[in-house]
Amino acid sequence: MTGSQFNITTFAALIIGLAFLNSPALSQTAWSPVVVECANKTATGRPTLKRRQPAPDSGSPSLRGEQPPEREECRNSEISQNVANEPKVRFEGLHAFTVAKVLQLFRARRVWVQNQTSPSQVLERASSVLKESLVARGYARASVEALRDEETGAIVLWVLEGPRFSIGEIRFKGNRIFPSEELAARMRGFLQHYEESAKGYDADIFDVCLRQLSSFIRSRGYLQARLGEPKKELIEGALVVTVPVEEGALYRLGEIKIEGAENFTPEQVRAMLSLQRGDIANGEAFGKWLYEDLKKLYGEIGYIEYMAEIDPEFKAVDQGSNEGPVDLRVTIDEGQQFRIRSIKFDGNHVSESELHTLLLIRPGDVFNQQLLEKSVNQLNETGWFQTIDKDKDTDFRTDEEEALLDITIQVKRVKLP
Repeated sequence: MTGSQFNITTFAALIIGLAFLNSPALSQTAWSPVVVECANKTATGRPTLKRRQPAPDSGSPSLRGEQPPEREECRNSEISQNVANEPKVRFEGLHAFTVAKVLQLFRARRVWVQNQTSPSQVLERASSVLKESLVARGYARASVEALRDEETGAIVLWVLEGPRFSIGEIRFKGNRIFPSEELAARMRGFLQHYEESAKGYDADIFDVCLRQLSSFIRSRGYLQARLGEPKKELIEGALVVTVPVEEGALYRLGEIKIEGAENFTPEQVRAMLSLQRGDIANGEAFGKWLYEDLKKLYGEIGYIEYMAEIDPEFKAVDQGSNEGPVDLRVTIDEGQQFRIRSIKFDGNHVSESELHTLLLIRPGDVFNQQLLEKSVNQLNETGWFQTIDKDKDTDFRTDEEEALLDITIQVKRVKLP
């Protein structure tokens, strides 16, 4: 596809871990909250290697859909901006979310489906969906009433948010190997990384931290561990959250079969994993091996579309010790090697010829991710520009047919006093 552009959103934190879903495929979870401005700005693409992602878990979308949670920074306008065939909506007493986010949620949850529901059912559906989302944000006593303004035809949502509750205690049920005190301490440590969690419970952030906790448990060899849906109770003015735990068996590394690698031998790929046969199967180490170390290696020789999949085969567990071996089959799709067609700078009053002398990569070269990052560092060391972010300020445009790459670096001159 000529001239196609790819952008990968930069997240505030990368969760390295292997998630064993309903299918036998083993995949990496990379998801964590980001803070965005209320203006509908789009994050700049990240020049990194692509890899397959697991399908999102099923379930009803939150106000942020399938995206990581955002921190709302701006106030709501009173009247929604209407989309064709949607009713006008007015909100009274809504502060937890922007109007735009609520309308996005209503569309995702198909509140406005035409010719399928009666007006009264639409009102009931709108109030129910908004209340669910408020409760998920910590407003455990929120109430929402939907009415139709007969004069204007608008739907009016009267919102009484009530207080936002914080987490008073995190409990775990069903765990035998990992003490509840240890799991709760780690969860609180994860939660402290997000300012929004200090303001009150947020289901999206809590879910992100549960994924991190799952990654920790799997890094200890419990590769089939599962954390269930949290149950929330309001006790003495705070939320008590109980998380069901299924630890499963402890697994040790068995055989590893590597397929699809052509630029490196299976032995070279295997040597990059420090774990040996019989070691505890550390899911976090598997993720780092395939999605960091090996990805970096391919990035240095121009294979920007490198992808990897890992399928585990769990063997019979010794009931006496509750341990068993796991064999891994790794499938690598290297993609094609890209060369650089052009490197451009997007900014005010920039002499491109002067800047090109600072780069360690040139048009015609095989793309090298490491040299690109070093080039950005050299640009920053000049002090001529505001700090260039190697992820946010560097965009790729690929020509798939010719295997060529156009790179644009965003620069902004430092304002002189």
